[in-house]
Amino acid sequence: MNVTEARNILVRGLYEYFSESILIYRSGQVNEEQEPPYIIYSILSDNGSGQAPGHYSVRNAGEDAEEIRQEQTSATMSVIVCSQNRQEGEDYIYGEDEAQELAERCKGWFIHDGYDYLSANNIVIADVTAIQNRNTLMVSEEANRKGFDVMFNYMAEETRSIPSVHRANTKRKQEV
Repeated sequence: MNVTEARNILVRGLYEYFSESILIYRSGQVNEEQEPPYIIYSILSDNGSGQAPGHYSVRNAGEDAEEIRQEQTSATMSVIVCSQNRQEGEDYIYGEDEAQELAERCKGWFIHDGYDYLSANNIVIADVTAIQNRNTLMVSEEANRKGFDVMFNYMAEETRSIPSVHRANTKRKQEV
């Protein structure tokens, strides 16, 4: 697994947890302004150094062999819930309150509700930071944002093909 695959598993699980009712997308994408609430995520760091020897194993791969190198790797993902004050029918939604509530639900999924899903996908949550105010100033008001960071571990794996020698001819050398 690599960091992109691990990230996709995390995001897919979170999206399913919210019953696909909240848009979740990667920061930095070119998007039109979204209707609140929505969630933005980004990978802050991939701490896989590749400097550790790792665990090596070999398996058959048809006529040849395949060498596998595995290493426990960690990464950090930022999760930001965005909302705005708005009128929805008879109800007035306070963006700050909605962002806080959804951020708490997101955090709860990472540290509790999503445990079985993440474990089944070989991802372990190492730490989840406190929810913080991550508001930004828009043209005439602030966009209400609440966010936190998730540190997670997974097994990175690289493979390479190793040609096998199937038959070798040898000649016995005569001693003089």
